[in-house]
Amino acid sequence: MNSSQAIASQLQGVNFGCFTTEDVRALSARQITNSTTFDTLLNPVPGGLYSAELGQFGDNACATCGLKNPQCPGHAGHIELPVPCYHPTFMDQVLRLLRAACIYCGRLKMRRVAVARFIAKLQLVRYGLLKELNQLDEVQSKIGKGKDATPAGSDEDENDDGDADAKAVALRFERYVKDAIKNAKRNGTLSTEKTETTNNARKQIIREFMAAITVGKKCGNCNGINHNHRKDRYVKIFRKPLLEKEHIAMVQAGMKAKDPVVEMRRKMRLERSRKRKRDEDEAVADLSNTSEEEGDDVDIDDSSEGEPEIAGGVADESTTSKTQPEIYLNPSRVHAQLVQLFERDAEVLNLVYGGDSAGHSGVSADMFFLNALIVPPNKYRPEAKTGDNEIAEAQENSLYKAVLNACERLTEIQRELSGTEAPAVPRYRPSTYADFETTWLTLQESVNSLIDKNLSPLQGRAGARNADGVKQKLEKKEGMFRKYMMGKRVNFAARTVISPDPNIETNEIGVPPVFAVKLTYPEPVTQWNIEEMQEAVRNGAFIWPGALAIENENGSVLKLDRKNAEERTALANQLLAPAGTGNTRGTRPKKVHRHLNNGDIVIMNRQPTLHKPSMMCHRARVLPGEKTLRMHYANCNTYNADFDGDEMNMHFPQNELARAEALSIADTDHQYLSATAGNPLRGLIQDHISMCVWLTSRELFFERGDYMNLLYAALRPESGHCANDRLETMPPAIMKPKALWTGKQVISTVLKNLTPPGCLGLTVNGKSTTANTMWGPGGEEEGDVVVKDGELLQGIIDKKQIGPSSGGLVNAIYEAYGHAVAGKFLSVLGRLLTKLLHMRAFSCGVEDLIFTQKGEEDRRQALTGAQSIGLEVSAKYVGLADQKPTGEDRELQQRLEDVLRDDAKQHGLDQVTNNATGKISSGVSEKCMPAGLAKPFPKNQMQTMTTSGAKGTKVNVNLISCALGQQVLEGRRVPIMVSGKTLPCFKPFESNVRAGGYIVDRFLTGIRPQEYYFHAMAGREGLIDTAVKTSRSGYLQRCLIKGMEGLKVEYDTSVRNTEDGSIVQFLYGEDGLDIGKAKYLSDFKFAAENYISLYNNLEMNDNMASLISEEAKEHNKAAEKKYRKSGDLGASDPALAVYPPARHAGSISEKLLAKSRSWVDSNTERLIKDKKHGIDGPRTVSKKNFNAILEMRYLRSIVETGEAVGVVAGQSVGEPSTQMTLNTFHLAGHAAKNVTLGIPRLREIVMTAATNLATPTMTLRLNDDVDVEGAKKFAKGISKLSLGEIVDKVSVTESTGKGVAYAEAKRYEIKLDFFPAEEYSKEYAITISDVVNTIERRLLPRLQATTRKELKKRGDAKTLKSAKDDAMPDIGKSAGAIEQESNRPEANREGGDDDSDSEGDDDATRDKMKSNKQQAGYEAYEDEDEQVLKQRDATPEPEESPDEDEAYGGSPRSTPDAEDSSPRVSSAKDREIRIKSDSKTNDIIAFSFDDKKGATCSFTLEYDSATAKILMLHLLESALHASLIQSVPGIAMCMIDEEAMNEAKKDGLHSDAILAASGVNIPAMWELQHIIHPHHLYTNSIHDILVHYGVEAARNAIVKELAGVFGGHGISVDPRHLMLIADYMTRDGVYQAFSRMGYRGNPSPFMKMSFETTVNFLRDAVLEGEGDNFAGPSARIVAGRIGGVGTGGIDVFLPVDAVEKEGGEEEMVLAADEDGDVEMED
Repeated sequence: MNSSQAIASQLQGVNFGCFTTEDVRALSARQITNSTTFDTLLNPVPGGLYSAELGQFGDNACATCGLKNPQCPGHAGHIELPVPCYHPTFMDQVLRLLRAACIYCGRLKMRRVAVARFIAKLQLVRYGLLKELNQLDEVQSKIGKGKDATPAGSDEDENDDGDADAKAVALRFERYVKDAIKNAKRNGTLSTEKTETTNNARKQIIREFMAAITVGKKCGNCNGINHNHRKDRYVKIFRKPLLEKEHIAMVQAGMKAKDPVVEMRRKMRLERSRKRKRDEDEAVADLSNTSEEEGDDVDIDDSSEGEPEIAGGVADESTTSKTQPEIYLNPSRVHAQLVQLFERDAEVLNLVYGGDSAGHSGVSADMFFLNALIVPPNKYRPEAKTGDNEIAEAQENSLYKAVLNACERLTEIQRELSGTEAPAVPRYRPSTYADFETTWLTLQESVNSLIDKNLSPLQGRAGARNADGVKQKLEKKEGMFRKYMMGKRVNFAARTVISPDPNIETNEIGVPPVFAVKLTYPEPVTQWNIEEMQEAVRNGAFIWPGALAIENENGSVLKLDRKNAEERTALANQLLAPAGTGNTRGTRPKKVHRHLNNGDIVIMNRQPTLHKPSMMCHRARVLPGEKTLRMHYANCNTYNADFDGDEMNMHFPQNELARAEALSIADTDHQYLSATAGNPLRGLIQDHISMCVWLTSRELFFERGDYMNLLYAALRPESGHCANDRLETMPPAIMKPKALWTGKQVISTVLKNLTPPGCLGLTVNGKSTTANTMWGPGGEEEGDVVVKDGELLQGIIDKKQIGPSSGGLVNAIYEAYGHAVAGKFLSVLGRLLTKLLHMRAFSCGVEDLIFTQKGEEDRRQALTGAQSIGLEVSAKYVGLADQKPTGEDRELQQRLEDVLRDDAKQHGLDQVTNNATGKISSGVSEKCMPAGLAKPFPKNQMQTMTTSGAKGTKVNVNLISCALGQQVLEGRRVPIMVSGKTLPCFKPFESNVRAGGYIVDRFLTGIRPQEYYFHAMAGREGLIDTAVKTSRSGYLQRCLIKGMEGLKVEYDTSVRNTEDGSIVQFLYGEDGLDIGKAKYLSDFKFAAENYISLYNNLEMNDNMASLISEEAKEHNKAAEKKYRKSGDLGASDPALAVYPPARHAGSISEKLLAKSRSWVDSNTERLIKDKKHGIDGPRTVSKKNFNAILEMRYLRSIVETGEAVGVVAGQSVGEPSTQMTLNTFHLAGHAAKNVTLGIPRLREIVMTAATNLATPTMTLRLNDDVDVEGAKKFAKGISKLSLGEIVDKVSVTESTGKGVAYAEAKRYEIKLDFFPAEEYSKEYAITISDVVNTIERRLLPRLQATTRKELKKRGDAKTLKSAKDDAMPDIGKSAGAIEQESNRPEANREGGDDDSDSEGDDDATRDKMKSNKQQAGYEAYEDEDEQVLKQRDATPEPEESPDEDEAYGGSPRSTPDAEDSSPRVSSAKDREIRIKSDSKTNDIIAFSFDDKKGATCSFTLEYDSATAKILMLHLLESALHASLIQSVPGIAMCMIDEEAMNEAKKDGLHSDAILAASGVNIPAMWELQHIIHPHHLYTNSIHDILVHYGVEAARNAIVKELAGVFGGHGISVDPRHLMLIADYMTRDGVYQAFSRMGYRGNPSPFMKMSFETTVNFLRDAVLEGEGDNFAGPSARIVAGRIGGVGTGGIDVFLPVDAVEKEGGEEEMVLAADEDGDVEMED
């Protein structure tokens, strides 16, 4: 497509539907009948898959259009199927409709009233009348309660009254709908536009409809009892027989099922008799054949449905109903039944399958079946030549061949059965109808394989070489949508390695000549550029700057590469002369395709393109002799590039519009601030910063020659670096003995030359990165940078000032003088510092790293503690600190073994040890750095680099010079092996920190092999983490951007979705400001000091008065005053709501207004004119002018209309997520505070919108009257407490002998010893009776169930004592349910000191990560996400029995605390009898419990001695932990959160006790308002907040949680992005994920298809008759149109009046269409 030519027409929309068989035949150029493709001479066979009619093959022209490639577009063929086949994509629909249809009356089994209701609902949704839709149910309840409340399967006979009622109700519905539509039309609220809301409503109705039509066997209309159906893979459908009782009932009722095939034929015969005059064509004869073949089929069918003549026989047969066979239904019978259904229930099915939508021809059952297959043209199935005269066919041909072979075989059998033809080859036996059916199934399998490779009968290793089906060709990254439609290849692009070049401008790119002569630009020839163009043509294609071709007026292109010099000169001389051919009036000028030249616009891009600045526009500079692209250092940060072999792409825009847009929007200078948080991205780095520290230090002076030399290298007046075209210098700082200039003066000179005319010198204050203490006494003020009137007076210029950091010198220049000057300043400074580097080299050697002798001694001394610290910490941790054990102590070894074998305890030890060793490491670096270094700062280059922020940090220096410190793996120390060692060379359970990975050596003097190994382990972890992280964050970003791609800012600063026009935010970011521009708005001091520069920069002089809106200002003042007086935020609307800030200067946010007023009133800086207080002078600004500047800056900071804020928000969250560490660490070492962090948490909030979090937590603030002790008691009262936590020890004795229930029995005697009762009663506020009740009701049933399950697993089910009702399977089932509950990972993970929780003590997402570590690439996680969602949604809430819902202080007492002993004894006896007799605990033959002290409990289980050996201890342990004494459902554990209390104290808040609970149960907390403050309840589960507090609260929680995730990693993301994401996720009043489940309602099918599961979304679009009107970006890209956001969102309407032509009456009107392409209508 030539982008510079006008577009004649373009797609306006697309509708999805199914081709009918007639459509396929009409499309086809040839029917394919032959399964052999080539003859012996390798020519394509006519009627074969490469038949000449389908397009060119080899050298033969196409037989249909006579053209060759690429002119021949290719023509489709088709294969006729002799019998209908199911369309595998719609098979589930077929089955559902079969189940829904009644075989007696041929309609839906659903009651007519219900059908009428669904018709009404679907019609209302069709017109977008959602309010009326919600009122529809009220209409029905008014009509008569419970008319169709009785289910379809109930036994009430509906008499004629019922029918009449149903009709009346249906009429009422119809009238209601008509009235609603009429009213909507009158009010103008009628709309057939599809929006996400109507889509979701429609989907919900259809979901209800599909669920309702299959309920019950009984038809609601004729009371017939119907069969069930099942499908076998995607090939067969079977009809299940009726039960005997049902069958007899139908015979008695005289119900006869009519076979739809017979009915269909009967109809056809009637039609045929009407049309006797016509000849009988082949098709009819064909049908009569099939009727013979299917005759016996029909009989079976009739008999099974209870035809009177054979009803009795079937009844006899069905006495053994179990053996009665299922009946196979072939596709034509299913087809006939569905055709009947679609005829009789046409209205509702038409609405359900979108037959009413625009551009959709009516629906029929044919859409679910295939009668003919399209064969794609030859050019899309290219052959592969495989050597001498051999051709390998395209892989997919094998699929079509399989279909053709099956068709041939079917036709053959058909002929043989009808007797028209004997078999060609005599066979062993004649073909039967069974062969016909079998071949039909083969054909179905072949059709399925063609559409979806996964449905092929060959799977696994055998199916590895299956050709891709249609589904595989469309889906995934390599499918059609994402590879060829969403991403398209481009011309005029180049790619090579990049190298640095500090001498070019920051906005330039050095292009090697090899690219410059290949890339061309079509430049029109005019009288202004004629000489240049002539020169280019004369130079030709190979000499730069030349030209490749000349394009004539009529568009024909003349190439110059074959022309000689004379011919080129002749052509050059004719460039302005018109072409000699034809009429040239009004034509365009000739164009010269000239080489890329200096100053041309190119767009540079580096992958991965994670955010906007990864593509920027540069000016090309051709550098002769270069072979790589050259780039300035200042751009490294934006592209995230380095020069270790990175490659970049260069794109050359091909018309003036593209160049203008690139230059004014995407150029490098405009990308100074990043959209993520408004911080600068560009700045000087590394050596430049080191040199700048030297340049501005006090000791550097330059003589005149050096001073001039530096300036000469940096400033280029010819490039516009000097405001008045000549270089201005400054007088020297020292005159005598010789003139000397300071380094600071060099920078002042640069600033002086760059200050634009009309602006004053810059005034700014700041801090430097280098600490002021580094300069020694007298140099402290060098840490503060002061620039006044454009002169640098004091301070060191380093990373904070000229690096990519906010609030520095470059940032100030950007704000005061604009982007162009800031870009020039970076270029100039870069060259200046490079020149200085040439003059004074900068190198770093070993002497910068070594210590003095004293430094070495200090280091050695500081590290002595590392020898003993391990032993001290370990002894203290295991409680042996008093004995002061040695490392060899046996007791210490034993206790350490216990600790290290238990993951939770080991984790605690790791943390304590890490704290201790951390102190040693920091002690070493404090003592030795920088005091101990042999070479002091600033002579020490290493120190200069690390302190100024040029490269590296203190950590790097510490690793080289001090010590490596602790090696951390997954937040822990080095793990131990089974032997108790970390490496074979250490002792088992070694207490020395060296064995745990603490390294006292350093890189400078080398490290030992063991240390080297540990260090490599930590390094490896980092690498793997990075690899996994890229794919995770990449997929996260793709999901975000795909969801929000259509969001853009409109002219009224609201954010709307282009796909359906729905509003997402009324004012972008709640203040309408662009993030980059909003950052400096509140720096009032800067604005007042530089107000003249700002005044000029904002061009305020001419248009000030016309812009400022006085009424907006007045409104703002009044609103703010009202709020101040009443304290009520809703006292009046803010000005931003009434006056859109983009149109009214003066409409600004109230917060900013209040801030500025308080600053002006306090006037601490004495910058605002105030005659009263004597503040006046040239440096002051009047209050009026200051406010005017503020208002104008606010107006200029408003977000641009058309800005694609959704995409930017997605990038701003996705790009920083690549910096987050993937692994989640425990926060405080306590289970209650263990929170998911980083990318897994981000995925939980954004991508899965999880209902069940991996680590749900609640923060509870207690009431003022609860003290800390009471809080602790309460926390224990709501924590989960299992029997395992109060059991001290357990013993199991196994014996065999004579049993109670078995002659030879195996007994397990179990004894539980509890901790002392007074201790656990006090500690957990429970009683002895609670314990014994738990044992009886929970422990024993669970233990018996798990034991039986274990024995059953070992195959010993027969030997178990049977339960009361002899139903063995039930026991197995119930055991399964119990087991499932006890194995809930959450329950285990969140239990306190649980021994069994080692496997689950980290974030649940890590297990998945481990299994996926080998998967890389952005795609790795797509398909698993759906499973995660399914699992999350399927995980049942733990079913707690009602008596477990405890309140404050333990469980309700079920047995009274009896003091006297006799009732106790009797109750003990009763208890034992209860236990023995209950079926859940009847394996127990003895039970005793110490009711007095509650110290012990013993019981005995008995099984047959033949049962397998099982590990009873293990089962008992898990049963103890799963048996809960007390619990609040959903809450595992609760504890006091001291950290939060300290923070509250710091913030000056009144800090009551604050509790942290792991788990969520908000309603249970509401019950406890006498203890918990209900207004200070918070949970990290957004779903729970949504359910209990509503959508606004959930939206704020999303913002808070997202901010917390980024804040925890020290990454700043602007809250405006997070607000937009939260608003988008809650756009429908629910919490929707950025996943394909969340996008289901999106009105653009193309967006959904280009995201994931293409075929599923395509199927939905076809079934619902959806269309796409190309409003969204994805759809636009697919159709090759310009997107509707950014500059593409603007239309041009020309106010051209009707102009009379000279000729007379004809008028010409100009109108712009939707995309701004002007069309002319005569």
